[in-house]
Amino acid sequence: MRRAKEFQRVVRFIAIPLLVGAVTLVGFRLHINSFIAGFVYLLPVLVIAFYWGFWEATVASIFSVLCLDYFFTEPIFAFYMADPHDWVAISAFEIVAVVVSRLAMQIKNEATNAGEQRMRFENLYRISKEALLFDEPAGCSSQLVEMGREMLQAEGVSLWDAGTLKTSTSGLIQIDENELRCTYERALNGNHFERGIWKRVVWLGQRPMGVLSVAAETIDEPTLDALASLAAVAMERARMFEEKSHAEAARQSEQLRVALLDGLAHAFKTPLTTILSASSGLIEIDRMDRSQRELVGLIDQEARRLTDFTTQLLTTARLDGQRLKIHRESIPLAQIVNECGHECAAVLAQHPLSLTVASSERIWADPLLMKLALNQILDNAAKYSCPASRISLSLHENTAEMVIGIHNEGSYIPPEERHLVFTRFYRAHGSEYRASGTGIGLAVTKRIAEAHGGAVWVESDLHAGTTFFITLPHGPRES
Repeated sequence: MRRAKEFQRVVRFIAIPLLVGAVTLVGFRLHINSFIAGFVYLLPVLVIAFYWGFWEATVASIFSVLCLDYFFTEPIFAFYMADPHDWVAISAFEIVAVVVSRLAMQIKNEATNAGEQRMRFENLYRISKEALLFDEPAGCSSQLVEMGREMLQAEGVSLWDAGTLKTSTSGLIQIDENELRCTYERALNGNHFERGIWKRVVWLGQRPMGVLSVAAETIDEPTLDALASLAAVAMERARMFEEKSHAEAARQSEQLRVALLDGLAHAFKTPLTTILSASSGLIEIDRMDRSQRELVGLIDQEARRLTDFTTQLLTTARLDGQRLKIHRESIPLAQIVNECGHECAAVLAQHPLSLTVASSERIWADPLLMKLALNQILDNAAKYSCPASRISLSLHENTAEMVIGIHNEGSYIPPEERHLVFTRFYRAHGSEYRASGTGIGLAVTKRIAEAHGGAVWVESDLHAGTTFFITLPHGPRES
């Protein structure tokens, strides 16, 4: 391309004396005077300045001055002017020709720049519009580099995504991925003029997202910067679309899981009720020997465990998603705490319970759900504490909320697991060897607390023990 431009320039410099000679021949044949000849020579100079350039017009003006002196000023056919006025006229002609050529060249450049600017804006508008309307945002990188190569008229364009570590390429561009990674980590743009490679870090706000590379002999850098900004927007849109797809898949999976839990729990509930009724009836009849009573008692015990398990499954399914409905009442929270303490006496077994109630505040809550949440934590405290150790249940209030604390001794939850114990079916490391469980109870408690506008968390010390906290707001809140 560079050789073609050089060849065109050589052809122009050869054509200039031919054009001036043609004008000279026509003027000489028509016997025009020097004054008119000066205006006639000025016309091709202006045309050459506008279409070819300033230096070509300067050469044409010099040839015009020589021809004007040789053919139209006295003495004719000699590079000499006898009249001083002719010297002034020739000098004025050359100055006017150079100045007007310069102005014509500036007008041409401004018109060219305005056209290029308009074309650049049109291309950027088209790319931005198409980038926001990609049918498949996941494949927007490949579409973007294809449109970028067309707009920049480049040999090749590549876009390296730092999030996926993938490179989308259009055309021919030789660039190493390690070089792109280095550019990204340094967060510095790089131009390799000898290789014809331009690189731009793709930024979204203050966050780098990748590197855009272009292979071309020349390039409009403002357009390249604008294309890098559009690439950041397109990449972020593709990422958000992917996250939305994953969230939708997770939501559908969650709905299927809840429906499955609900169906299984109801399917188990009926035969378990029948088994419990039969075992309880056999025990009441009391016509069995000792071995038979032990076997029937074992059946009754395990059937009750399965019943409790299915009840937890039903509760978990009911508390998930949008299916939880809270029937709020104005209740004294101290009464709920006291009732739970007495109702869980059998569950606590050999563990003495210490009750501390320092508030008589009434709250708007569902009493059945609140009892279920407290019972779950008290059951866990009894399972994982040291034998015969004390369990403390306290209630106090501060300016913003009511705080319930349940403390037990002997159990320890590491910091990295404290947020995990509230997820469904998760059991802390080693807890499966200490007590039986399903990993559902604390998830149920968390869901109930959040549905009431409160929160639940745990604090644990290797020597002092573990304390679970439930907070509830004073006033009524929307669920």
